Amino acid sequence: MKHLLYGLIILSMIACTSKKNSYTQEQLYEQTSSGVVLIQNTYYYKITLSNNGFYSTNYVFSKLQDGELKNISHTISNNFNEVNDTIKSTTFGTGFIISPRGTIVTNSHVINPTTNKNLIYQALIRYLKEQIDYCNQQLEETRNRLEIFEREIRDNKKLDSQGYAMMMEGIQSSRKWIDTFTQYRNNRIRDLSLSNFDVELCSEIKIAYNGSHITSSNDLIDCFVVKDVPNYDLGIIQIADANEFWNVCKLDDTPKWSCEPTHLGGYITYRNLYSDFMIPQDKYIFNLYNNETRNNEEIKLYMIGFNQGPTLALTNDGIKAQITQGYISQNTDSIKIMYSIPALQGSSGSPVVNQYGELVAINFAGINNTQGFNYGIRVERLREIVNDKSVKDRMTVRQSKNKHTNHDSINSIESINN
Repeated sequence: MKHLLYGLIILSMIACTSKKNSYTQEQLYEQTSSGVVLIQNTYYYKITLSNNGFYSTNYVFSKLQDGELKNISHTISNNFNEVNDTIKSTTFGTGFIISPRGTIVTNSHVINPTTNKNLIYQALIRYLKEQIDYCNQQLEETRNRLEIFEREIRDNKKLDSQGYAMMMEGIQSSRKWIDTFTQYRNNRIRDLSLSNFDVELCSEIKIAYNGSHITSSNDLIDCFVVKDVPNYDLGIIQIADANEFWNVCKLDDTPKWSCEPTHLGGYITYRNLYSDFMIPQDKYIFNLYNNETRNNEEIKLYMIGFNQGPTLALTNDGIKAQITQGYISQNTDSIKIMYSIPALQGSSGSPVVNQYGELVAINFAGINNTQGFNYGIRVERLREIVNDKSVKDRMTVRQSKNKHTNHDSINSIESINN
């Protein structure tokens, strides 16, 4: 009997100590919101047409919409800053911090807007053919005007000196435009014949901490892409201890990301971005491994994100993320869950936590014609990605022995004596 009593006391103590604290919405926001960031992605697409290395040419455009390449333009520049801003698109999303190094989780579609390489190619062919047809039409009209000017000089015996000068000016202008349209048409015909076709997404990905004051893109912090997993709609970016670069993604079956220098003659690789940089210690770091499945318990969910990007976030006290509440509506499958949390565009990539502050999912999609139900990628899928060595290496802070370390996150830091 005595042993049974001791056993009951021990079980009671274990139950008490294992019970986790439940937080209010206000407490959760106060605790975690400093780890949520606004993401700005400014981007354009670059098409490269080539013929086995002997000749290549480039086009840039902002997006593919209704089968049309918007703001398409021929370009000779390979520099992000030299491409006209009217050609670039800007989107916003949300992300959250998972390491002291400034590793941030968001959605793949936030950093890599969805598009289709084959549809881009078809749209480009239509564009080139339309340009060729337009030039042929302009050439016919201009040649007709040239013929009128030449006939007037040849046949009009009453033409005075002023009229003669006007006709000669018309002839010279017409011949100039004929040369221009002919050259432009021939270039488009040549481009149409090129056999190799590639598309790259060129983007500047920047973040702003929750609560920070921003007036322009210059106030945001540069990031580079660590991992892009479209199958799960998850992406991992990292704050760069450098600037003057942009991200390039070659569109293919598997996205291939790299960095390019802004200045000619510059050189940058991911190795250069691998440093002893650490985020400020007042920023919350989300834990991917502290959540547990609870049966027969109603779980409240909270999403912290930037609905409509900076539009709703801007306040006199800086940008502020919003927190919204709901419940699990459907345990859809092993990849995603559905919940009754309202969300707007810009909330993609937001962390979804339960009342215990545990990360449950990453918001990624809504249901058409409703703002009340949304989907999130389960945190288990994020763990798979983070466990990849290439991601772990990026999350590691190279720390000198004399530099202060944030011991609250010591498990994410590797000390290296320099």
